[in-house]
Amino acid sequence: MISRILAASALVAIVGCETVPVEMPPDAFEALMQDTRTSTSVSVTENQLSAALTREDLSAAQRADLLLLRAEKRAENNFNLPAAVADLDAFLVENPEDPRQLDVTTSRDDVQSSIDEATRRLSGLQNLPDWFDDKVLMGALEEAALRYQRSGLTPTLPQTNILREFDYVCGNGQSGSGEAVHTYGVIPDHADALVWCDPLPDS
Repeated sequence: MISRILAASALVAIVGCETVPVEMPPDAFEALMQDTRTSTSVSVTENQLSAALTREDLSAAQRADLLLLRAEKRAENNFNLPAAVADLDAFLVENPEDPRQLDVTTSRDDVQSSIDEATRRLSGLQNLPDWFDDKVLMGALEEAALRYQRSGLTPTLPQTNILREFDYVCGNGQSGSGEAVHTYGVIPDHADALVWCDPLPDS
């Protein structure tokens, strides 16, 4: 009799475990959302949200919120908008009954319009700063950084900030083996003592 009771109890426990939904601890999830929502760092929000989306303990609702927040931050920073569209598409496919569907569809259309406009600009003639901004918007930061480095011109302050965030430009105690960021004329304050983190590739 005892063995039967124990076996039955074990079965109930197994069934119970199988039906408990997997979910990131709510306090930790809310802290992550708050931290990334208020962060002004592109690299921090990219890294934290992308890492969180690889977790296996996310509920469907948590994953939905993370996708929307990553898309929002990418759009807010004009950073890799094609990836922002991919996040919104994933949300729309994975959450067909979510009441936010209409708003998300509208947001997706707005982001896609920004991509289309950047694509048209990139097909014409642009100065380097504008070209850089559009390439970053399109998710091509590495290509944009390399062109600035080859040009010998000095990135603007916002452009320098994003290049530093993603370790293309080094300074303030960081080690860098590349050329000075500023080459010609009077050096602006934001470029003082900055160098490219890596030397130019041979080709």
